[in-house]
Amino acid sequence: MRYLLILLIHLLLVNLLFVFKAESRGYSRTKFEKSYRFIENRQYDSALFSINELLNSLKENNEIGEAYFSLGFTYNEIGKPLKAIQYYLKAADYYTESSCLSNTFENIGLIYKGFNQHDYAVYYFSKAINLESERSIRMMKKLYSR
Repeated sequence: MRYLLILLIHLLLVNLLFVFKAESRGYSRTKFEKSYRFIENRQYDSALFSINELLNSLKENNEIGEAYFSLGFTYNEIGKPLKAIQYYLKAADYYTESSCLSNTFENIGLIYKGFNQHDYAVYYFSKAINLESERSIRMMKKLYSR
């Protein structure tokens, strides 16, 4: 009987933890969507405030990366490409998904291309291409594996 009670308490705690994590992800998703609406409406000061506020509450690496990416995108939109690069590089430190990393490196490459710094542009475009080709190879292996 004692073990059954311990097992039930354990299951209850695990379930509460799962619900809490799901709710916190929903909260951050809503905050991201709010920030994206600010960006779409060119309300960049509000977007920057919203993203920075959100950044303080995030725990998962990909979400932190997404917040830094959004800051980079916003700074690029308001004509501060060097600050955008800083935030894109921070995003790259947190992203674990190759498609996110690839997109980040592509955006950095585009900024350097705009500066006519072709060596840097090629470097970051190459990083993006390498990540995508690795991802494509993994997908092909999954497709043809039995």
